[in-house]
Amino acid sequence: MSDFKVSFFYKGKSYLASGFISLQDDLKVIFTALEDAELIEQFGVDIDFQTDLTHVIQTNVLNSDLLELQGCILGAVKHLPNFIIQSSQLERKQAST
Repeated sequence: MSDFKVSFFYKGKSYLASGFISLQDDLKVIFTALEDAELIEQFGVDIDFQTDLTHVIQTNVLNSDLLELQGCILGAVKHLPNFIIQSSQLERKQAST
């Protein structure tokens, strides 16, 4: 797991989130805490979601705005060095088994 702080764009505005990345063989989750009052009012503080390293894995989310937000966060997180390192290590590990 590794901590991060990231800036991302959602509906044309820049926002901040912090959180951590947990990439395991069987479960890959991005745990985030929004830092902007406008988004917190709409979605709550915690925005956690599963990923396949490329896309958000849609679970029981029926809110298209929330799915869009998760995708925007993932898009920014994928450019973080700690995500790149962890995902590369996991992909190498999975390729060798």
